[in-house]
Amino acid sequence: MKETEFKLEFENFYCPVTGKHVLDPGQFNPSPAMVFLFLHSERSFEFLRKDIKDKFSKLFNDDLKHGELYLHLTEKEFIDKENYWWITHGGPPFGFVSMCFDMEYVDENEVKEQPYYLEDSIPDEDKPNIKNLFKIN
Repeated sequence: MKETEFKLEFENFYCPVTGKHVLDPGQFNPSPAMVFLFLHSERSFEFLRKDIKDKFSKLFNDDLKHGELYLHLTEKEFIDKENYWWITHGGPPFGFVSMCFDMEYVDENEVKEQPYYLEDSIPDEDKPNIKNLFKIN
């Protein structure tokens, strides 16, 4: 996991993977690529991806253990996940916020289009080949 610390307050923040509007002054909208959003001043998760909630349900379901879960995730569970980008920003008076994104997230519902090549639009019989180049029948 790669950590980046920003010394700025984000008034508008967009997911670096999906482009979805995540934060604005009055709202939080998690992106499907988001792994977590942790509020340090409250020592609680505003958002935690479902598979992680399920895996660590004992810690997650106890609000007093969110700080412990955050440390476990960032120091042990995700430490070797090179595709996770952990962003921390903020500071006084509002406190720090940490977000983590899966940079390899792919929307399963997104249709994967095959690359289009001009040759694909030419019928096989009209494509250049040795026979029609030399008019061999």
